Amino acid sequence: MQHIALLLLAWVALFPEFIANDDPILLRSEKVWICPACKEWLSDYEYQTQPDDEAVWKPIIPFDERTLEPGGFTLRPPLSKGVKSIHILGTDSQSRDVLSGLIYGLRYAVLIAILSILFAAFVGVVTGLLAAYFGNTHLRLHPLQLLILLIFLPTIGYISVYFSAWLGLLLGLCTLMALKFTSGQQKGTMKMAIPLDQWITKLTDTWDSLPALFVLLACIALGARWDILSLSLLIAAFKWPGFYRISRAELQKYRNSEWIQTLKSLDVPDKQIIMKELAPLLITPLSVHAAFSMASAVSIEATLSFLGLGLSAEVVSWGSLLMEARQHFDAWWLVLFPGICLAVFLLGLNTLAKRFQNRQFNRATP
Repeated sequence: MQHIALLLLAWVALFPEFIANDDPILLRSEKVWICPACKEWLSDYEYQTQPDDEAVWKPIIPFDERTLEPGGFTLRPPLSKGVKSIHILGTDSQSRDVLSGLIYGLRYAVLIAILSILFAAFVGVVTGLLAAYFGNTHLRLHPLQLLILLIFLPTIGYISVYFSAWLGLLLGLCTLMALKFTSGQQKGTMKMAIPLDQWITKLTDTWDSLPALFVLLACIALGARWDILSLSLLIAAFKWPGFYRISRAELQKYRNSEWIQTLKSLDVPDKQIIMKELAPLLITPLSVHAAFSMASAVSIEATLSFLGLGLSAEVVSWGSLLMEARQHFDAWWLVLFPGICLAVFLLGLNTLAKRFQNRQFNRATP
């Protein structure tokens, strides 16, 4: 039963255009078969249905998140009859269907949760692996390589959040190429021992001491327009320390173990030891933390949207519907239904995390 519920939830999150849409899923126009929902799912293209088009397959709900009812049909309660059909859960202040907004809002919640945790896990696991494996004495870099890292790493983070994630990725690849080039040019020269473990741990402690919500609000105020990708990166900036601490704690005990020392004595490259031997050990403990962190990421996005500082105004999310309820106290349906969706979603993620936790405990118990 739970697997069926997860599959249904995944279907709604991935394919809302086939559930709630003001255009048909499949139509016939001049003896040509067209799937408007497919075009809208693959891109932001909005299909314009022509009067001569014959609808073959219509969606269950004849509204999408942007469909506006004509004639000032705003803030109508549940079961209000519109031009096309009944608004089962009412309309918001812009006459958009609330049920469609909840369905599309699930997509944004899932996307932000997954993307933010993927970014956070990548940064946290990479830094945790490096800190646990190299410690404070085993990593040696040429001064030029250290200078490249100190200059480019903050720049990559700034560009990724405020300008473009793809531009930040390109700059990151250029940084890796520069490090590889300098490594090849500086063989045999004097290198410095880098206290990597100490530096990252102090950076993590300092970053965690900052009030996350106030820093998020300050960053949001500086940004002109936030989309799903940039907002996920911003949330991930406050989630990676947890992944770092778990990765470091799980792998630090193997740094001086006979197993790792044997691999080093056999001249196994550090990259192979880290990626093939140590990284798989983190799958089980990180899965628990990832589920809890996804719930926290959705809560942060809902809080920012509730304050009017989240995604753009044309995007309907659960937090934006709650924000409209703050402005219109009589519209009780704008509080009840998005609140129920948010509570059930967070409860489901927490239940999933506890199940992972119990499974991990049962495996560890002899």
